[in-house]
Amino acid sequence: MNSTSNSILEIDRSLDRLIGKLELLGYINPQNIAKEKKTFFQKRYNYEPNFKYRKIKFNPYKLHRLFFSQRLERIDNEIIRDFYKDIIYYYSGMVECIETIGDTGNKFYYNSLRYYGTPTEKMVENARFILHYTDNIEENQKEDEFLTTEEAISFLKTIKSITILTLLLRLVVL
Repeated sequence: MNSTSNSILEIDRSLDRLIGKLELLGYINPQNIAKEKKTFFQKRYNYEPNFKYRKIKFNPYKLHRLFFSQRLERIDNEIIRDFYKDIIYYYSGMVECIETIGDTGNKFYYNSLRYYGTPTEKMVENARFILHYTDNIEENQKEDEFLTTEEAISFLKTIKSITILTLLLRLVVL
């Protein structure tokens, strides 16, 4: 292997290790959603839920620093280097979203807009459909039939294992 290939593998392994610390769904889903939902309906919609979120298991500042300390200049191929740069910016944005979850101001709102962009009209239509669809499901199913956040994370971890190189290959194919 040449030095560029070694650099790519080294950066890829490093980023994969860093990204493994991020579980957006695990942080964004409130831990007390069932209790707050019940209270909200019991008080006839005159209650502002007080959601509790999972504590962050990493230091956001340190993780940003580690993302941006990757030695991308060692990669000669500009296209591959730009892919890794995009991946670093993408996950850095995710870290910014995670660290502002549960913020009482608008930080999470603006970070998520920056990270995900403004929703299109089609996305809004899909969200409305999902909200209506879940209402119908809730009428027909008991709450204990749904997966908890921890169960969903555990399931997703078993099927995860996508490395950055696999992600890059998928991006190239697209």
